[in-house]
Formats: sequence, structure tokens, C-alpha cells
Amino acid sequence: GAQAGFRVYRDWLHVINAYPATQGLPVYITSANTFAPDEPVPPAQNYPRGWLTAALDVVNEEPQIKALCWFLDYFPHDTQWEWFSLTRQPGRLLDAAEEFDLLLRGEP
Repeated sequence: GAQAGFRVYRDWLHVINAYPATQGLPVYITSANTFAPDEPVPPAQNYPRGWLTAALDVVNEEPQIKALCWFLDYFPHDTQWEWFSLTRQPGRLLDAAEEFDLLLRGEP
């Protein structure tokens, strides 16, 4: 099965750095959120306040990681992703959207 969980990035860093051609290259985490396939509860229902800040603190300790992106914000052509949207802010994602805004402004 697919690997899941926020800290799976460490496994991917190990793979990337295992080969001379890719060792040390910048890494971009392009799909982060609180969804876990073993517990199929969308982020709108399971987002713990402070998760984005904690995730950013973790990746900021790894100089090879250049970006941490939320998956998925908004896709107007399909409703299956509404429970992941920081723009629409369903349920607990209001907390995530407010936290994201503070992080963008550089506020704790």
C-alpha cells in the first residue's frame, strides 16, 4: 500500500539522498494534510488546532525542504474535495485557514 502520514517525508528524503544524481536536491512537500487512509476522516472533521504550525516547525529544521503545501485547497469542478478546502473552511478547517493566514503573515 501507499505510504501515509506526515513524517513519511523522512523516508522520501532517504530515497532521494541515496543516489548521487539526486542527493541534496531541494525537496518540495506538495501534498500535506491531516487525512489518513486507515482512518478515512477528512481534515474538516479531524484537523487538530496547531497542526500546520507544528508541521512547518518540523520541515523548517530540514534545510533540504523548500516548501510545505496543503493538499487540496479548492477545486471548483468536483465536490469530493470540499472537506479539504482552506478556502471554503468547512468544519475544523476554519482553524486551519486562520492558522495558515497567520503563518503567511509571519505571526506565531
